[in-house]
Amino acid sequence: RCPVEYRLTSSDQPWQCQISLRHKSPENNQHVCGEEELFGTLISDKSNLEEMIYRAQLAVLNPDLPTKSFETSDIKSLRTGEKPSQAGSPTELGFSDDVISLDISGPELPNLCIVDLPGADAAYDFKSRDEVNTVEDITVHHMSGNAIILLALNMRNQFNHQRAPRLARQVDPDGLRTIGVLTHPDCIQDGEEDGWLKIMKGSDHTLKRRPSRPIPSYTSLTARIDGYFMTRHSSSTEKAKFLEITAPWIHETELLSRMGIPNLVKELSNILGGSIRHLVPSLRSAAQRALESTVQSLTSLPPAPAGTPAVELSGMVRAFCAEVEELVKGNDGHESLLQLCRTAHRKLRRGILSTTPNFRPFKDASRDTKKAKFYVEQDDVLQQSCETSAIYLEDLPSNVPLSVTTDLIKRCTIDWDKHCLECFDAIHAATLTKVHGLARSHFGRYSSTSLLADVLLLCDELVEKFRLKTLELIKFQLKLEESPFTMNDAYFSACKDKYLVQYKAAQKVRLSHLLNQPSGPSPDNDRVREAIAMLAKQGFYITEEGLSKACGKEHQYDEELAVMAETSAYFRVAYKRVINNIPRVVDYGFMRATAEDLYDTLVRGLYLGSNKAVEHATAYLSEDAQVKAERKRHVQKKEQLGAALKEIFRLEV
Repeated sequence: RCPVEYRLTSSDQPWQCQISLRHKSPENNQHVCGEEELFGTLISDKSNLEEMIYRAQLAVLNPDLPTKSFETSDIKSLRTGEKPSQAGSPTELGFSDDVISLDISGPELPNLCIVDLPGADAAYDFKSRDEVNTVEDITVHHMSGNAIILLALNMRNQFNHQRAPRLARQVDPDGLRTIGVLTHPDCIQDGEEDGWLKIMKGSDHTLKRRPSRPIPSYTSLTARIDGYFMTRHSSSTEKAKFLEITAPWIHETELLSRMGIPNLVKELSNILGGSIRHLVPSLRSAAQRALESTVQSLTSLPPAPAGTPAVELSGMVRAFCAEVEELVKGNDGHESLLQLCRTAHRKLRRGILSTTPNFRPFKDASRDTKKAKFYVEQDDVLQQSCETSAIYLEDLPSNVPLSVTTDLIKRCTIDWDKHCLECFDAIHAATLTKVHGLARSHFGRYSSTSLLADVLLLCDELVEKFRLKTLELIKFQLKLEESPFTMNDAYFSACKDKYLVQYKAAQKVRLSHLLNQPSGPSPDNDRVREAIAMLAKQGFYITEEGLSKACGKEHQYDEELAVMAETSAYFRVAYKRVINNIPRVVDYGFMRATAEDLYDTLVRGLYLGSNKAVEHATAYLSEDAQVKAERKRHVQKKEQLGAALKEIFRLEV
């Protein structure tokens, strides 16, 4: 009423047997490899085996009861279908797909695995369709793969009425792995002998391997122990005698070599040997792939806890801190954070440039050509999207005091703190995200303890500490910019001269525009005379020579133009200073400072420097029960596959 697995092993030690139960996993409804529950003690007396198998079957068919209760309960006085008196379980199962495994070793035993399945027709004695489905599912499951199917057919029933052949065809449609064994020839109904002879001779229901010899039985109960089909009350001599004296078998001399248990054993040995030789290459490849997959699964699991948890945790902390330092420095393979920082730096640069003073060297907006652009370096081109308001000559006082220049500079730098803080906020968020990611990769596998949560909390506290310090440093840097100062006189003077030349050139272009002629040393004579005539009508008398001098002379707003040039030049000096100093303050005051202080912070916070370091480390590194169970399964599977590969190699040799 359940599968019984006989694992036979040749040994020079006395005969012994250990029974185990293999239950289906509740998670995936599959029999987990290696997960077996021992049932009873080691059996050394063959006479006790049948009773222990019966006890094991009762345990399998009553899953609601403790397995141990069936090892010692009184079952000899039980009637059919009755359970032990102490069992108060619901109705006993009709069939079960849990497996009873018998590990049998001893001399003169082959190295072989045989699975005895419930009869495919037995379930039809039950009324429940679920029982029928259970038996058919059990049969199909165990016949799948590359196992040799020994199809026992009861000659008492007609072939077409037996369901086992139909199930065998599902998994072996060509009959390459199926061997038919006919039993109970003494129970054949009158007139059905010819039908069975056709099957034996291969003219009906043909298999690639024809049905083997009939095995007579004098009782309907057969015991299948140690891999042989035996009757409980008949000897091999009596069976052979039955075949020799009973018609129609006595007349089928060509079939005599295929009749009887000895001939069955001999042919099975030949078939099994040939199948093994044929399957060895594919078995080796399959076992190798399974072993590689198992090793890969083991590798993906967290390593087993070390014997010295404090040392192990200290090493993990050191490795984590080393990788954070690599990240902060942007070493090979750890450039992601610095790439995010550079993006923030470029945004800071654009933001500071957007505050460039928008000086227009014209009297007022009505005289602004709108086309003139003023810059001393290529990045000044970004001023085309300048966010500051235009400042014209008439906006400046006629006698410009020093305070006006200072005020103009302050007006340009008033929004610098906003751009600097936006830059720092972006770097702070990126750093925190990257540190959290590294923490999860180093400590996340210990999800059943508070290790990761404590590490993240300590990191957050440390990052916040240096964030506040860096904010103060940034504010200090910006406060220094409130009072204009520079020792970079050469650069300041060069920028001032360039701006002044461009401002004055723009004014000349404007004066030429008033005269309706392009600027240049040789204006058209007709246009010049026309301009002189227009001025004369207004009461201004001037010669052609005087007009030419007026087009090329310095404008009356020299002092205002000088203020514009000085302010623009100083902005260049301060701008370059800020876009270099702020990123360096953030780099050294925040990122590198955090990385340098991280190890000591974690050692203190995780108590690795205290006299209770081992106790705390043991608690932090305690393994999750599910991971532990998964590792155990993989280790057992790895050992089994390794042993199987050794056996396969031995067979090949």
